[in-house]
Amino acid sequence: MSTSNSSSDTDQNEQQFWDMADQFIELANQLSADTDPNAVIAAMTYATTRYSAFIAAVNSLDKAEFVEDMDSNMELLSRQYRRWLGENLRDYRDNFKIYIRTEDDPT
Repeated sequence: MSTSNSSSDTDQNEQQFWDMADQFIELANQLSADTDPNAVIAAMTYATTRYSAFIAAVNSLDKAEFVEDMDSNMELLSRQYRRWLGENLRDYRDNFKIYIRTEDDPT
């Protein structure tokens, strides 16, 4: 595979990542129109954990490997969640007036 194809594949994968994230956010926004947003985030979080467990299982050779990797999978996924949550909380902190459109910002 040539370097340009590899770079192109990486760019395409990254764009696909952002497109999928946007689709999940759009679905959450749609659900929040008729449902308490706290219930939406609880359902999304549960769905994420359930799907993560499924992916960990199907990527394991067998049950023994799955069990052996459970702690490392939980650590990896928890670390990623905390990283992305921190990034997004800081983004909202820095852009609160733009994203939330309020004049009541004391800072």
